[in-house]
Amino acid sequence: MHAPHPFPRRLLAAFVAATALAGGPSQAALVDRGNGVVHDTTSGLDWERAPDTTWTDWHAANQRVASLTLDGGGWRLPTIAEGLALAAEISALTGCSDCSGDQGPFDDLQIAYWTSDTYWAGQDGAFYFGLWRPNAFAGLFQTTVGSATWAVRQGVPVPAPSPLALAAGALGCMVLVRRRRLAPA
Repeated sequence: MHAPHPFPRRLLAAFVAATALAGGPSQAALVDRGNGVVHDTTSGLDWERAPDTTWTDWHAANQRVASLTLDGGGWRLPTIAEGLALAAEISALTGCSDCSGDQGPFDDLQIAYWTSDTYWAGQDGAFYFGLWRPNAFAGLFQTTVGSATWAVRQGVPVPAPSPLALAAGALGCMVLVRRRRLAPA
């Protein structure tokens, strides 16, 4: 009686490890959906892959994102917190300190973007977040000053492969390997 070939055991071990990892917590990622949209798995938000590079006032920025039909619409300006969190993710992903230009899955990023947060006490001002200094930052502009516009919306989660699908794939591989090993030479 011959000893079983060690390859199926290694394949089975790889399958078990992959299944365990698939069921565990996912890592933060910026996933390019391929349709002009990047999904942030940390925040659950969708972002434009190529934000508008035209500098415009805050009111025009709001009109632009509200009328944006990219991938079904539903776009808005980000909050300060959302913008700063994304800037930190981009910096962590790419190692950039000046994160303007092409960074990670995004194209032609500008140095400052409008947010939906406005100044308090009835003042005519809105906040922006910036990408040109380490760790990002936020500031205040009058709403008539120009800044770039980056649209965001609540995203649809990126589907993770189910453990059942992984099991079926691994079982199929094991059957193919087994058939090849048993086939007459």
